[in-house]
Amino acid sequence: MVGLASRLTKHYPRLDPDLLVAGAILHDIGKLEELTATRRLGYSTRGQLVGHVALGLQILERHLARLHDFPLGLKAVLQHLIVSHHGEVEKGALREPMLAEAVVLHAVDELDAHLEQVWRLIDLAPAGEEWTAYVPSLRRQIYCASTATTAADQENVRGGGLKWIRRKLEYRSR
Repeated sequence: MVGLASRLTKHYPRLDPDLLVAGAILHDIGKLEELTATRRLGYSTRGQLVGHVALGLQILERHLARLHDFPLGLKAVLQHLIVSHHGEVEKGALREPMLAEAVVLHAVDELDAHLEQVWRLIDLAPAGEEWTAYVPSLRRQIYCASTATTAADQENVRGGGLKWIRRKLEYRSR
């Protein structure tokens, strides 16, 4: 997420790269205390009761309290990046994103989570299946293009189709 956030600030120069990268680093910092990995990955009691967003605010507060001259306005913005990264109150945000960097942070977090889920589904799909089962959290099935039966099919699906379109457009423009 940090790499993508950093690259987006080059495409959108009005974004503050320091804030966006800080948000990418801090947004899930509460998971350090929410999750436990004793024998298997799970939730700590505190994590279950409080959640990673509130824990993230507490962690940020603990560390910023040691910096006596830390600007209050910057502290509020960092807190906002943590509390708004889920995007919507219905999805766990305490506030919806109210600054450009918070909007982008939410979008990058959402993209990262969705792509991870899509790739996991494709990897778990039975060999030869073109489609995954319906995935309620994504509200769709996922096309498993990597399971195309022939090399030609794969070439057409993964990049080859775009090459074909370019060749046709170049031919027509002559």
